[in-house]
Amino acid sequence: MCRSVSKFLVCGFCVLVATFPGRAARDVTAKARQSSYEIVVLEVAQCIYCKLFRRDVVPTYNASSRSKTIPMRFVDLDHGSLSAFQLTAPIETVPTVVLLHKRQEVGRLAGHVGPETFVHAINRMLSAAP
Repeated sequence: MCRSVSKFLVCGFCVLVATFPGRAARDVTAKARQSSYEIVVLEVAQCIYCKLFRRDVVPTYNASSRSKTIPMRFVDLDHGSLSAFQLTAPIETVPTVVLLHKRQEVGRLAGHVGPETFVHAINRMLSAAP
């Protein structure tokens, strides 16, 4: 098990509800072009799932066109402060991917997922974002 930041922080997998392609791709693309969006990955140094996320998901995301419009950055919970972000709930699992719009959380994905699930989750979050 990964080193905990607090007694509530747990490494683990996330069960992701299947997303439905009900939104038009152009809606998601238009929102992605807005520079006020950001993806923040919250992690801890010794978490194996955080390392797997970096190995499996980050290269795929960095190769996508979306990475040029929505930056991804990493915050180590042992050394970073969450006070700069307006989160809707505490962080209980690492890695947790948070989609921010003007530093306010509009969606999150908790736990390690593969690249395809990650892309679908980001698309779903963007389609529901303001």
